[in-house]
This record gives sequence, structure tokens and C-alpha cells, in this order.
Amino acid sequence: MSFEPNGCVRVARAGFLGVILCLFVAGNLFAQTNITVTITKINGLTTQQAVTVTATVTNDSQNRGVTWSANGGAFSTPPPNSPPNSTLYTAPSTSGVYSLTATSVTDPTKSASISFGVTDLAGVFTYHNDLMRDGVNASEYELTPENISSTTFGKLFSCTVDGAIYAQPLWMANLAISGPTDVHNVVFVATQHDSLYAFDADVNATPCTPLWHVSLIDAAHGGSASETTVPAATTGNLVGNGDGDITPEVGVTGTPVIDPSSKTLYVVSKSVNLSGPTFYQRLHAIDITTGNERVAPHIIDSSISVPGNAPGAVNGLVAFNPLAENQRPGLVLANGVNYVAWASHEDAGVYHGWLIGFSASTLAVVTNAVFNSTPDTVIDPNTGTNYTYARGGYGPDTEPGSHGELYDRGGGASAPNYVSESQRRDAGAVESLRDNQRKQFPGRPGLQFWRWRHREFVHL
Repeated sequence: MSFEPNGCVRVARAGFLGVILCLFVAGNLFAQTNITVTITKINGLTTQQAVTVTATVTNDSQNRGVTWSANGGAFSTPPPNSPPNSTLYTAPSTSGVYSLTATSVTDPTKSASISFGVTDLAGVFTYHNDLMRDGVNASEYELTPENISSTTFGKLFSCTVDGAIYAQPLWMANLAISGPTDVHNVVFVATQHDSLYAFDADVNATPCTPLWHVSLIDAAHGGSASETTVPAATTGNLVGNGDGDITPEVGVTGTPVIDPSSKTLYVVSKSVNLSGPTFYQRLHAIDITTGNERVAPHIIDSSISVPGNAPGAVNGLVAFNPLAENQRPGLVLANGVNYVAWASHEDAGVYHGWLIGFSASTLAVVTNAVFNSTPDTVIDPNTGTNYTYARGGYGPDTEPGSHGELYDRGGGASAPNYVSESQRRDAGAVESLRDNQRKQFPGRPGLQFWRWRHREFVHL
């Protein structure tokens, strides 16, 4: 018997057998050269996220499968009923770009590899990612200019909700929902129908099923069966001038904020009992694992007031009006206080810019944390508007420092007279306040009003 260079085996004095062996071995080698391996795509992972990865092997007559390797992370037994050639891959605890390889056991020269990003971003807990509102994700390792194209980047699935979405969806990584092994990356969505949804951000079909969904105006969330969202269309509207700025209803408009340490989401709802009508705004503290209230919602109503003489003032007090006030800006959570700001609905009626601080633990109004932008007057005759907090949904910014300063950009009124005399400290410094920046100090007694001017702060 001798081995030929072409891989056949020739058996001496048995020519017929030699031919058979040659055909068998050559045919087996030919099948191996056509084995192909592909791997399911990974769309980016969070640190220590576990995901089932599957390899597809074709032309492997021996059906021996693959071996797995990676430059980070770990492999374990996949869940029951996983496809053949699957493994459970757990991402490493350090962020970065990693690769994973599946190699054919039958022909180790055949393999497939994929690269993917692993982020240590814990979540998007507030409007535009952080309290400086810069929108930066400094932990993005999956998306690059090279891999963004119409063929590699696009919608993965869609989820149906019951109303318009004005608030920015928020996101939290590696959240245990029903137990320590039921871990998801979760997207939270609030709607103008006063609903709040939690969706798995990675695994879903179309239509997708929420992890949980609650109404913020049912009895379990402080509301009642007689309450509805507020009609706001061009006809039949109960807020605004009928311009349809928000249509057809007003419920949740401002972006919520999440406290990741307590796993609590804070959000403001708006509703109405049509028999009055009686209007309600409530601040909720929602357990993000269940959608349940952590404490009783706080009703935001006329019990909140500031000294002033603006139209509608009673006995020298200007009260909050849940009908007129539009909770458009995103919420702020800083130093254990939720700061909530308001503007108007289409500049309709008597309204003000309000900024109010609520305790994150009890939702009670914090002492000296109620600010009204125009307590002594309302309408600017030059514009027909008032000075409020709208900002297209932006929440107030914060600045690191011992006092925990808040910045907010107001709009509406153009004349300086529409900051009250009680708030003005330096008449010589007063200029147009339109679109100027406001600086407030929640760490000091009361929300003190400052103004950005010529890159310096001028105390008014």
C-alpha cells in the first residue's frame, strides 16, 4: 500500500480495490473544501449581557458542528430548544470592540468571525443622555461611520403604543424584571394617552409585546374611571387655542427621568374629569420593574402658590393652574430633588413659567423650591405672550458645584418688565430677557433668579 500525492491510497496487487479507495478519499476531500460557516449578527451588547449565538454550517456531511472562540467574554450551554450549533455567549465586563469565531470541526480551515461593540453605558436616564443635555454617548462601540449604511443599519422591529410620543424614550441596561435571571435591556416609552410602556430593547417581534404597560390615570396610579386625557385637537379642545399644537390629546408631554439606584421613573401626567371639567396633573414615582407606584402620586394643583399680583391672583397669591400649564420640558433629578418646569398651551389664557422642586423620596414640594417667572404680570403687550419654560422639550441643565446650579432657557416675553419687581435686584442691568439663560440655585434658600449676560452672571 502506498500514498499518492493526490490523496488517494493505492493497494498493491489489488487494482480494483485501489481505484475504489482512491475515489472514496478524493470524494471526501472534495466535500470538505465546500464547507461554509456563517454566524448570526450581534447588534451590540452591554457589559455581561448574555445572548444566544448560532452558526450555520453547510456541506458538512459528517455534521460535526463548530468550536467557538472569542477575544473576550465566555461561552456556556445555550437555552433549551436553541438551534443546532448554538452557544450562550456572555459579554465581558469591560467595554470595547470584540470578535467571536465559529470554526468547523470537520474542516478547521473553514470558519466565520463577527465583530461587535460592548458598551458600559448603564442607561439613558434623562433627556439628551445627561444633565448637561449634550446628547453624547461616550461609550458607543458598535456604531461607526464605516458600518452605517442602508444595508447594515436600519429598523429592527416596531412596537405599537396607544398615543403620540412627545417625550424622549429612556433606556436602562441589564434590568432584572421578574427575578435575577430575567434580565433585559429595557426601553421606557410614555405617551400622550397617559400610558407608560416597558419594552425589551433587543428581542422582539412585530408587533412586539411589552414587558409591562400601565395607565397613569387609572385607580392604581391615583386616577379614576371618570378621568381621560385632555382633548387638544383643532375642535373640541379643552387646552390651547384650537391650533392643534398637540393633537388629539394631552397626557404625558415632558420626558421622564430615571433614578437608576432606586429603579424609579418619575413622570408627570395630565388628565381631566369632563363632568367639571376638573383638570389634574400628577407627579408619579414608578417602579421600573413592574410599572407600579412606589408612593402615592403627588397632585400638582392650586395648593402650590407664590406671592404676586398677576391677573388671577387671590389675596396676593398666584396659584398653579393645572389647566393652563403645559409640562413640556424634561424632568431633572438632582441632589434628591425632582425639578419640573412648565410653559403654556399655545399661549392661551393666563399662564406662567413655573419651576418646582419635589422630593424624590416622598414627592412632596420642597421648601423654598417653587419659582414663578412672572408673578406680578402676565402678558407682554409686544408679543402677546408670557415668559415661560418650553425649550422644545429640553429639561433644565445642571452644573457641577457646591450649590447645584440649574440653568433654564426661557422664551416668550421680550420686554424686561415681565420679570417681577420682587425678583429684580439691579435695575441698571435689566435688558431684554427673551431667550436669555436663567441660573438658579436649589442649594440656597429659595430658587434665586440669575441671568446670563455677556458671558457673565448678573444677579437681577
